[in-house]
Amino acid sequence: MASTRSQVETLVSYIQHAAQDALAEYERTGFNTPSLDSIVAHPLDDVLNTIALKRAVRMLEGACDQLCTTLAPPAHTIINRAQDTYWACLRVAVENNIPNALAGYPNGVHVSELSNKVNIEPGKLLSILRLLAARHCFKEVEQNVFTNNRLSITLLSSNPLAAYTTLLTRESQIAAYHLTETLADPKDGPSQDPRRSPFVRSLKDSNFKGTYYDYLSTHEDRRNAMSRGMIAMNAVIGTLSIIDLFPWSNFSTLCDVGSGIGAFSMSLLEHYPHIQITLHDRKETIALAEETWKQKYSANIEAGQILFTPGDFLEDIPAKGFDLYYYQLRNILHNWPDAQSILILQAVRRAAGNNSHILIHDYVMQPLSRGSESKVGGTQLEIAPTPLLPSFGSGNIRLYEQDMLMLNIYNAKERTIEEVVELGRQANLRLEKVWDLAETSVLEFVTV
Repeated sequence: MASTRSQVETLVSYIQHAAQDALAEYERTGFNTPSLDSIVAHPLDDVLNTIALKRAVRMLEGACDQLCTTLAPPAHTIINRAQDTYWACLRVAVENNIPNALAGYPNGVHVSELSNKVNIEPGKLLSILRLLAARHCFKEVEQNVFTNNRLSITLLSSNPLAAYTTLLTRESQIAAYHLTETLADPKDGPSQDPRRSPFVRSLKDSNFKGTYYDYLSTHEDRRNAMSRGMIAMNAVIGTLSIIDLFPWSNFSTLCDVGSGIGAFSMSLLEHYPHIQITLHDRKETIALAEETWKQKYSANIEAGQILFTPGDFLEDIPAKGFDLYYYQLRNILHNWPDAQSILILQAVRRAAGNNSHILIHDYVMQPLSRGSESKVGGTQLEIAPTPLLPSFGSGNIRLYEQDMLMLNIYNAKERTIEEVVELGRQANLRLEKVWDLAETSVLEFVTV
């Protein structure tokens, strides 16, 4: 085994090379790499991160975190992680529209004046802004004077990322607080019932008895936040990367299952205008999708190229015999325990034709020990070089955070390739190929 000094030197080398790769990817667009002070979006910020940039950042984050964790005393690292309240300050910033209040003030606003704009006591507001600015969200231009920067400008209320941030810092954190007591409960602890998740437990005083989806159906503001937030999530994780990789031109019809308002299909239609698209989701969501599409695609709707089909994809998919069935990351297998996941796959198998392809866009759980890589043929995901963890560790941290999010909200989980293959087998589906998008993957199934 290499010495710790040798491992540290290797990690430093990875950081240097990955930083150069990231710089090259930014500059490939013809624009300079943006500074933290910039409030103008770079082309790579706007719609999707390229796979090359995602790979560079994955290496940077994995190597930097492992380097710091190696060299810092353990108590230093543990306390930093246990004490972290950055998420709470982000929620305050978004829900009080602090980025909006600072918009148009490049020289900054004193916290006493900003306090009047956002109705937060100035001393408490100062503490919140200091913590955020210490990690480069907002900038303190002079003492107690703050302005927007490259990170905070993405939290303007007009940006779907603001809605997604509220989801992650409200429901997600409330559920996480109840994780310990849920695990200790003799009924809830071993259960995979989505009605026994930590999030549902957080609502026990209100006598709520459903799943998270039932909660959304009766809370319009949170349902709308979810729909808008998924637009941001798709951009952040590089969902649209599959548009550049998959041979969409070979197919004519697509059913977007669990479509939300159809953000992915909008982007797909821009690149492949020949595809006939059917959006399929819950009744409330499809109603919102139809209104959204009418704003720009009314001619496509009138021509019958875009269809809207409300329903429950656990029970039936009305689009029969389509070329492609695309399941988005937002509410597919990782949101459901095994029993419901099998129902989802059986429903699409009933709808699919003999030549249909089923695309499941999801995180794929990766091992943290070497030699544990997937043995399923033709599905090898990229493995990090030593001494990094094989999954890139913190460079792929959203995978593991997403796994916990699924547990806390839905009582579900992210799955390994082997686990998804087994679910598919029980629904008469065979894994054909895994498309590696450097964070998420698209698992392509065919019928058997």
